[in-house]
Amino acid sequence: MSVGRYLTNAINSNKADLRILRSIHKQLGIKSPDALLSSRKREQAAKKSGLLSSSSSKTPNKLRVFANVLRAVARMRISAREWGEHERTRKRLVDALEENKRREVAELN
Repeated sequence: MSVGRYLTNAINSNKADLRILRSIHKQLGIKSPDALLSSRKREQAAKKSGLLSSSSSKTPNKLRVFANVLRAVARMRISAREWGEHERTRKRLVDALEENKRREVAELN
């Protein structure tokens, strides 16, 4: 297959995929990526021209982000501690299993 034909097939396949995605978005009632991009471009253009004030733009509250980071770190530490307890139990079980195998081998000999 020639390169030109391959590219044409790839482009047609991509277009078909995009049509399928657009229909799924329509069925779910979600804005299409094109609509999202165009609304974002309009917002950015309005922001640059000074029509939108900085307080109305959707910037994340830094304190809220920091609080979420702290919560995530706390959850990870608690999970790590719990995992450590389970790991100790697993190691004890493995050691006990190996000890039983050694005893069985010793009894057979």
